[in-house]
Amino acid sequence: MIAGPATALLTGAALGLSAGLSPGPLLALVIVQTLTYSVREGVKVAAAPLVTDLPIVLAALALTAGLAVCGAAGGSALRAGTRLASTPSTIVPNNQASGPANPYTTGMGAWKIASPTP
Repeated sequence: MIAGPATALLTGAALGLSAGLSPGPLLALVIVQTLTYSVREGVKVAAAPLVTDLPIVLAALALTAGLAVCGAAGGSALRAGTRLASTPSTIVPNNQASGPANPYTTGMGAWKIASPTP
């Protein structure tokens, strides 16, 4: 559990730094812009996510603040939705008692239908 704001800030900075330094299209674009034009242009490209992600972060904060106002009912609904989404095998009925196991109706079989591998 996160102990305080300083720990949360350090955790966020560490996760953000590791995600930001991982190779990907944005890092490639930053390198190309820096080498083609200047360090100033590379910094502009690197800072673009700070501007574009700000509305998403603010919307997420507003949504989670709204859930906190809901109290126990909102939290229970959120936990129930998360539990339901994380255990798809509870959605599919288990027909093992009615005969041989059918992979399309038992356990994770419904998810195997959409899988590209057998």
